[in-house]
Amino acid sequence: MEARSQGSETGVSLPERPMANCPLQTRSPIDLDSATGRTDAVPSGISGCPLRYFTPYPLELLLERCRGLETRWQDEDDFFLPLALARAASGHGTSRKVDEQQVRRLGATLLSRAVPRTSEALFELVPSIAPKAGKLREQIVFSGGPSASHANHIYAPHGALPELLESLLAALGSDLKEISPTAVSALVGFFCVHMHPFVDGNGRWSRVVAVSAGAQAGSATSAIIGAIVQCHGSVKLADDIWPVTRSYGLRGYLQFVHAFETEFRSSLVRSAIPEEARHLSQEIMGACKDRRRAARILIELYASTQIPLANLRTALGLSQRSFEGLTERLRARRSEFITVSDQTLGTNTLLNEIQTIATDSIQRIQQGA
Repeated sequence: MEARSQGSETGVSLPERPMANCPLQTRSPIDLDSATGRTDAVPSGISGCPLRYFTPYPLELLLERCRGLETRWQDEDDFFLPLALARAASGHGTSRKVDEQQVRRLGATLLSRAVPRTSEALFELVPSIAPKAGKLREQIVFSGGPSASHANHIYAPHGALPELLESLLAALGSDLKEISPTAVSALVGFFCVHMHPFVDGNGRWSRVVAVSAGAQAGSATSAIIGAIVQCHGSVKLADDIWPVTRSYGLRGYLQFVHAFETEFRSSLVRSAIPEEARHLSQEIMGACKDRRRAARILIELYASTQIPLANLRTALGLSQRSFEGLTERLRARRSEFITVSDQTLGTNTLLNEIQTIATDSIQRIQQGA
């Protein structure tokens, strides 16, 4: 049975070296120019045409190739900015419509800093994303064509999934702190998408796993930015970057991710979004004196874009006087990104600006490639 993937690949071109103007910094020799998996031609049981399945090499091997990459950013141990960025990594489908539940999944992942260690833990993520995809698929999945015989890409055969799952778990259980968090998030995302273990929901699932791994490697901010690349750059990745990555190595892909992260971080700083997100989080956390409760409130605020003030006061457990002091301080800041009306606290302007910066960053690095 052939099951068409929900991917957005519509054509394949092979640039010689994408993002060649963004060299990677290394501290030791590394192999970024070897194939990242194998392609097996198997006759179709329907048409008889050869079906070319791509199976990624073990994730441990791909990560080892990146061990000599320099980490470009040293972030504070602070998940409040990544929480604000999570919505930009939570789109799905070709329209990138935001899945509010995905914002909550990513937020919970950032809050817990827990990496899935068992297959059960990996599968627990799936039902809320795709209720019918609670087990490893048994179908052929592909993208970029009306059938597997005419597809641009066919994902790993279902018989390879148990071994790939073991490789993923082994990598997640290893010491990731010696590898660039940007590379960890990018590679885990690449591996999970190409494994494509379920009939649906693979993109959102892969981003949760990638964020957990990147945060474990040392930077929640780089981890969530890697997921934003996978979300906002999905067409560019599918059509141009990943075809090269599969055959010729990780260099172009990592250059693309690093270029996006550089542009995106710079634009964020110019916009003052990190400062505004930090101020909001400090006010919320200062009001309730509980870091985890503050984070859960912020996750809900970023998922739904606004919270009724009555609900916020209840969640914070504040007296009327203390709560009025909080809202007065937020209003007095006169933020262009955070709104405090008589009824609600809203972050819609902040979140829309982050989405715009993500889209513009992808466009700018594509124009400069």
